[in-house]
Amino acid sequence: MKKGLIRYAATDMTVMFLIMAAIETLSLLVIKSSNQIFYLSVVMIVALLEYMRWNWFGILFAALGGVTDVVFINLANGTLSAENFLTGAAVYGGGNAFTVLVMIYVLLLKKDKLKSSPLYVVIYTFLAFILAAIGRTAINLFFGLGASGFFTAFVHQLSRESLNVLFTAVVLVFSNKQKGMFEDQKEFFTSKYDRR
Repeated sequence: MKKGLIRYAATDMTVMFLIMAAIETLSLLVIKSSNQIFYLSVVMIVALLEYMRWNWFGILFAALGGVTDVVFINLANGTLSAENFLTGAAVYGGGNAFTVLVMIYVLLLKKDKLKSSPLYVVIYTFLAFILAAIGRTAINLFFGLGASGFFTAFVHQLSRESLNVLFTAVVLVFSNKQKGMFEDQKEFFTSKYDRR
């Protein structure tokens, strides 16, 4: 059973990453063709699903999603350079990695209770975005943002993400209603295996 769970986890996470990358690519292509300033991202949706599904592995999706966005945005704008990539990867990949702290909320609340109420899911979403904004802003301090500009930059990060916060909360609340989508996959896999 352990080998089957490992194979299931690897397959599940690979598929989720490919879906995330494909949707982010399409979103950024729409931005480039329509000259929009903002776009709806699925990075946090997938990362928060993966924290719920595979616990700490969600950090991979948060960080890699941030790095992927940096690459695609710079490619779309024609500004991809080593410096832009490294700075952007540090700020967005590293900043998104701060969302791993949302697992404290999950561990304290317990996954079953988190699933029991849309309010808990919305709080889970807001916490993740706040942690990402803190992370991005904190990392920006190393790239010349003065400490006095921290609060302004933090508010700017959150305001830029306002539509994504709402979008993510709605998708997660609806995902919670789908059997097996917003739940611990080890428990889900084990219960399916035990029923056979």
